[in-house]
Amino acid sequence: QQQQQQVQGSTAAAGEEQVQKRRRKPEEELEKQQALVYDSRLLPVTSHILAGAGTFTAADVYDHLAAFARLRAAAVSELQRVDCLLVPTALAHYTVQEIAAEESATPPRWASNAKLGRFTNFVNLLDMCGVAVPSGLVMLDAVAAAEEAEAALQAGQVSAADAAAVRERTFHLAQTGATRVALPFGVTILAGAWKDEWLACVAQKMQEASGLGCGPDGHLRV
Repeated sequence: QQQQQQVQGSTAAAGEEQVQKRRRKPEEELEKQQALVYDSRLLPVTSHILAGAGTFTAADVYDHLAAFARLRAAAVSELQRVDCLLVPTALAHYTVQEIAAEESATPPRWASNAKLGRFTNFVNLLDMCGVAVPSGLVMLDAVAAAEEAEAALQAGQVSAADAAAVRERTFHLAQTGATRVALPFGVTILAGAWKDEWLACVAQKMQEASGLGCGPDGHLRV
């Protein structure tokens, strides 16, 4: 009987310990989660993004999953009205140095990198398929853009900050390469799940019609 009481006492103590763990302040748990992502082997920008998870609780996760389910259902319903979507593969051409400068800042930033995924991030979330196709060339003339920005500034059409950003990019491009270049531009065709084969046929017909191939050599015929 004494042994049984000891076992019951140990069980009760263990149960109380579990209860106390559950009663810990959410802030303490979040601090522990944040501590896990500060690993010197990670890039600062990666650590910074992962650290953001520490601002959410388990309840937040379920709330957001429920909200996402509603939004996804609405999006899927709208997508049923069309055969496919045609979107830019990338919204801008950044240099490696431009991306690295943002990500190595304090605190790290990734606005440019996020902009590149503007029309691709939702594809996995909505269980869609996609094919990127060469589409043409974009002429980048940084000097002309800077002159236009300066004229627009004088006319009060843009802010001083925006004009300065254009001038800074012109200077950056002059330091890293040509300020007037022709860059490849592509489009991505998106459709719902299980339409991969059909979408690939559409992409093939688009590419045959354009006469373009992938990479620099594929755009020489433009």
